[in-house]
Amino acid sequence: MALKPVVPEYKAVETAWGKLINQKDAYKFGVRHIAAFSANLFQLMRIIEPDWEKRTAAISETAYGFNMAACARVLREVCLARRHLGRLR
Repeated sequence: MALKPVVPEYKAVETAWGKLINQKDAYKFGVRHIAAFSANLFQLMRIIEPDWEKRTAAISETAYGFNMAACARVLREVCLARRHLGRLR
């Protein structure tokens, strides 16, 4: 009968200080960090542009640009993969 490992294997991320954090905790920290940054950014936008409609339009336009950039990157990779697969056939 084989012995079961006492400590299960997990993927980990090393911090700048050498501490190992499991992947799940690192993800949770990253999501919290992004949420806090986004909340601060929205408060800053309230100061810069007090008008709700102009502020919402600016935020929407910026978010749309970011989404289009992300989609363009994915589409480019898909097209490159298809082209590569076509060469292999």
